[in-house]
Amino acid sequence: MIAWKGKEAEIETINGKRTIKLEMSECPIPFYQKEILSLSSTGYFLPMKFVFLEETCQIYYDCSERISLEQYLKGKRENGIFSFVEQGIQLLEHFLEQIQQGENHLLFLADYQLSFDLLFVNEKKQKVELLFLPKEKIIDFSEEWKNILTKIEQIMNDKQWSVYSQKLIFLQMEHNFGIEELLICLRDMKGQICYS
Repeated sequence: MIAWKGKEAEIETINGKRTIKLEMSECPIPFYQKEILSLSSTGYFLPMKFVFLEETCQIYYDCSERISLEQYLKGKRENGIFSFVEQGIQLLEHFLEQIQQGENHLLFLADYQLSFDLLFVNEKKQKVELLFLPKEKIIDFSEEWKNILTKIEQIMNDKQWSVYSQKLIFLQMEHNFGIEELLICLRDMKGQICYS
């Protein structure tokens, strides 16, 4: 569920484009971030447009050609993937790279929510894209990481993936890695899979 302060987002189709509309009484996103998010097609966040009315701010996220990560994973599972491990690690690697790219544009992890429901897959480009939603409260990245991996594990129901997922959760909870260190772990795991 995508919501801001208890108010759920709406899905609309405007001019043939599927959009997610979120209404806020005030927009907590700093001006420079609004400019970055609305003027450039970053490729790692869903494209956004802001509409300011007298007492509200409406944010429109373009989710055309994108599906939720949940839909994507369920499709993979239903198509009978024998093992999800290699694809799962690539997906997580790409996801973390997207966070790094955001930081290169002053869109810091501390500024937005990171949850499973806010992750989308651009099927055409086979890329994970994030829905930029300001944080309502401070949540530790390790906790967000654990929640995302746990949700993927529940959907995929793959024993081999569960081993890797639990190892990634343990490593993060134990060491509180930054994005770069997690990427190194993922790349090591990917190398082990490729050579086994």
